[in-house]
Amino acid sequence: MDAAIANSGLRERLRKQTRGLHDLLDSRFDGAFAADLERYTGFLLMNARVLPVLEARLAQDEEYRTLDDWKERFRTRALERDLTGLGVEMPETTPFPHQPMRGAGAGIAYVLEGSRVGARAIAKRLSESGLDFVPTAFLRHGREQRYWQDFLDWLARREGDEDYARGAVASAAAAFQFYLEASEV
Repeated sequence: MDAAIANSGLRERLRKQTRGLHDLLDSRFDGAFAADLERYTGFLLMNARVLPVLEARLAQDEEYRTLDDWKERFRTRALERDLTGLGVEMPETTPFPHQPMRGAGAGIAYVLEGSRVGARAIAKRLSESGLDFVPTAFLRHGREQRYWQDFLDWLARREGDEDYARGAVASAAAAFQFYLEASEV
């Protein structure tokens, strides 16, 4: 069986098996947060505690580096610019306790690339709420690119078996949990 066909369900499996964690994370920053500068700053700080660590993990992942534009996808510098624009320093990062495993790059990248979809919605809400003056380089990073679709195409081509899929799901779940813990700081 062709590996791309065998893995065509990986995206759906990632989505279904991490939906609860994804929804919980989304609920932490729902609604009025986009109209509140303090909550928006908190959102950026949460990302600043987690994103550099996850991007560093992806940079070490041989498979992830097969994604043609993998370096350009990283958003830590954009996040730093936004925090500087708000007069806030980058916080200390927290170690990511999840152990590397087969499929980890796919799972972590699923979380980071998927967050771009939510970032578009947040940027729109900021603009509509009168906070269109705040720095949004992080939210708008790559919006002119096809990062999400290209990632999905890459994901569909992953060669893997059940262990690979379990590793991808476990790593995505760990990344969502990492964000949830950082949102409580």
